[in-house]
Amino acid sequence: MGPVGEGEALILRVSSNCPWNQCLFCPFYKGRTFSIRTLPEIEADIAVARRFYEALERTSWDMGFGGSVNTAVIDEQIKRSPGVYGKYPLEVTEAQWQAFRTLCNVANWMTHGARKVFLQDANAVSMKPTDLLHTLHHLRKTFPSVERVSCYARSRTCDKLTLEELKELHDAGLSWCYVGIESGCDDVLRYMKKGVSKKEHISGCRKLIDAGICVAAFVMPGLAGAEKSHADRHIQETIHVLNEIRPTEVRVRSLAVRDKSLFY
Repeated sequence: MGPVGEGEALILRVSSNCPWNQCLFCPFYKGRTFSIRTLPEIEADIAVARRFYEALERTSWDMGFGGSVNTAVIDEQIKRSPGVYGKYPLEVTEAQWQAFRTLCNVANWMTHGARKVFLQDANAVSMKPTDLLHTLHHLRKTFPSVERVSCYARSRTCDKLTLEELKELHDAGLSWCYVGIESGCDDVLRYMKKGVSKKEHISGCRKLIDAGICVAAFVMPGLAGAEKSHADRHIQETIHVLNEIRPTEVRVRSLAVRDKSLFY
């Protein structure tokens, strides 16, 4: 799944887990190995999405809905392919369950005009720029209706890319990046093992914006704890970083200490 606001998107996995995976506060991906999927694997998934898309569209026309997708179309699609989906929800194999989830992903996407795509998992821009560029071109060639492609991104990774590389990605369709700023205070960033500095936050995010890519910056006001002097410094330096970046939007996340996080 993607961030809030991506509920209309087709979810396309280009990598698995997180390449950094050391942030103390983050409970996700712990104990899992990061890997980038190969271009043939990604292209195969895009082809699968295209087959599901065409099958749902065909069923919709057969039922008199003119290509639009609703619950009745999904139910009929499942009935037409019992070998693919099993007897949902009572008798399904793991493969049939995965097929059902893909069907729902594509169907939900189609009900919203097949306009948005979200690239999983964490930090999709950690792919080779040429591979990500190829993926974006192939995606839009397969689905001309796509208007917006978004992903999570680390500011440090973006800072290592050239402005020209980021402009190419934007021109190929990369529209939004969700970046975990969390704090603008280097002491807090080091303590939380964020793996990035205030300077890299500013430089990486500014490159994205200068390339034409919208930035949603996540911040965590509670990350410095309750001690007033630490908290005040964290807040003021975070505000400074946001003013330097001037992101498209700022998203505030509460600090929740989850039992699967290293911070716990």
